[in-house]
Amino acid sequence: MLELVGLVDFGKRLKLLRNKHSFSQGDMANILEISRTSYLSIEQGKRDVGLVEIQKIASVFQMQIEVLIYGGVDSEMKYESAGDFKLLEEVEVEYLKPQLKFDRAKCREVVLYLLESCSRYSNSLETLIPKLLYLCDFAYYENHEGFLSTCVYKKLPFGPLPDHLSEILEQMSLDGDIVKIKVEKNGEVQNKLFPLRSADLTLIKASEMVVMNDMVQLYGRFPTSDLAELLQKDLPIKVTGMGEIIKFDLTFYREFPFAYRIYCEGDEEDGSQKNTAF
Repeated sequence: MLELVGLVDFGKRLKLLRNKHSFSQGDMANILEISRTSYLSIEQGKRDVGLVEIQKIASVFQMQIEVLIYGGVDSEMKYESAGDFKLLEEVEVEYLKPQLKFDRAKCREVVLYLLESCSRYSNSLETLIPKLLYLCDFAYYENHEGFLSTCVYKKLPFGPLPDHLSEILEQMSLDGDIVKIKVEKNGEVQNKLFPLRSADLTLIKASEMVVMNDMVQLYGRFPTSDLAELLQKDLPIKVTGMGEIIKFDLTFYREFPFAYRIYCEGDEEDGSQKNTAF
């Protein structure tokens, strides 16, 4: 339908509208009832948009269809909030983005679970944990759009650093949850962490354990320095400035070998189809 108008121009206009109203690509994909990959193709000008989809977009942004397609001075919207709109057939739908709120107790159990899982590979170095946490958190967000450890990450020269992790490890050591033992590794003295109790699985979902098991299996054997070098190629880290917060939404642009899920038209709504191309 939009071939004569210009798919590229429409995609750019749609992206501006989405960002203006703080919708994620996942939000828009849900609204249009298509996969995230299909929606991304619309923003990139690679996929045509049907009339029903255009009607849904216009309804969400409270715009006339002509203004949505062609733009113009009337493109400013009378938009109030993410929950204050109606889709076709006057069905009111509220799309809420997940809110990240740090959960100290949850984070402790996640760290313990990772330490227990890493112990089988004899590679539970303190410097490995933040990198594994990052991989778990971003893989989980990609697959479920939820937060696993509830940490926020900053980009640093030696890899992604989760907020609060240092103080949590210190407190866990004081509380007798873990013990730190100094070991020599590659000519350097490092801390190796051993769990002294099992993680409280009542605070960890089964879907979260699946992701953590996968990440430990894939990366648990990596030397820390090699993993740090590899992570510099991961898109969320690569496009983030040094010292800046790494945005979770960037995980949807990841490619092999980091992408945890292969998106396609046949994906199940529960996000159960994973990337098995590792």
